[in-house]
Amino acid sequence: MTTNAVSELERMIAAHYRAAGAVVAASKGHAIHVALKAWFGERPARVAMSAFSRRDVYSAVVSSGYAPVLFDISPTTFSLDADRFAAAHDEFPFDAVIVPDTFGIRAPVERFYDSGAKVIEDCSERVVTADRVGDEASSHARVLSFGAKGVLAGRGGGLIVSNDAAYLERARDTTNPTSFTPTQAGTALRQWARLTESLARRRTILDAYV
Repeated sequence: MTTNAVSELERMIAAHYRAAGAVVAASKGHAIHVALKAWFGERPARVAMSAFSRRDVYSAVVSSGYAPVLFDISPTTFSLDADRFAAAHDEFPFDAVIVPDTFGIRAPVERFYDSGAKVIEDCSERVVTADRVGDEASSHARVLSFGAKGVLAGRGGGLIVSNDAAYLERARDTTNPTSFTPTQAGTALRQWARLTESLARRRTILDAYV
């Protein structure tokens, strides 16, 4: 594999989401760190997030120098509760919010987007199929994971997708271009190629559990 594999991975995922582009990162946590830094730089920022999020998400916010604020989860989506967020945001606005699609259940991203805060949709547990991308409202940035526990399980790494080309350039300037290797990209590309098969298999297993 060559560095062309990295560029091809970015191109394919950006095309899938009908986005302006994509930028790889060393991990999902690193992708969230880069996504926040590309918006806020060194200035203070308050970031809302789910109390049910993995530790790497919380650590990414803290290591970026921003203030994480944890919210209870919704009993229906298992993502952070949109009503609680809206009430808190009205009183003391947030700069950004990280909205996870927990257990593959799509969170109501539109409700957070309407708040005016920057929205990062954590897609590590859910990748929408190409035929449904156009039916879903886009967040300011989507973050994908190629870690062992994600839908696109591979050799680690993360990726930011956005419709804002200028924002993506700032993100690319923030991340280390060698932090995501061609070997990781090659594994991710193979996983991406079998996405439809993988999602169908997950649906079969889910139906069996239900």
